[in-house]
Amino acid sequence: LYVLTGGSLLIIKAYPPEASEILVNMTYDDLYPIGIFVNGDRLTVLGSKYVVPTFQSYGFYMVDIKTFIRIYDIQDKANPELLRDLMLTGSYFNSRMIGDYVYFVVSQPAYMVYDTVVLPKFYENNRFVKEIAPSEIHYYNGSDNYYQYT
Repeated sequence: LYVLTGGSLLIIKAYPPEASEILVNMTYDDLYPIGIFVNGDRLTVLGSKYVVPTFQSYGFYMVDIKTFIRIYDIQDKANPELLRDLMLTGSYFNSRMIGDYVYFVVSQPAYMVYDTVVLPKFYENNRFVKEIAPSEIHYYNGSDNYYQYT
């Protein structure tokens, strides 16, 4: 049994009921897990990270919002192994698992800082990997007053 509660993920041995026990209590400290997907021996945890700067940046306080994706090998349920630790700038919006793939939507405000367009960024293991090119960003070609990259 996999339970996401507060800032923790519990892996529980639930059968037989008289021998049930919590195998793992994984906490996420400054991360806010929102959803999980289990497929075979893989567990995916998705959520958000909010960083509010303690100083004024660009003349205003800019909250840094990121979406995290962590993929675990859960073949040994009592000792999950972190396989991938991914992060994208922007707010988690929604996700689905179709077959063996997890698809998720992340939204980031469209804005400029000193005449530079700020594009979404991709990180792995807390290291910058790349800025996402405009050609890789999907946009809705209808009426939209929210000015968000999706």
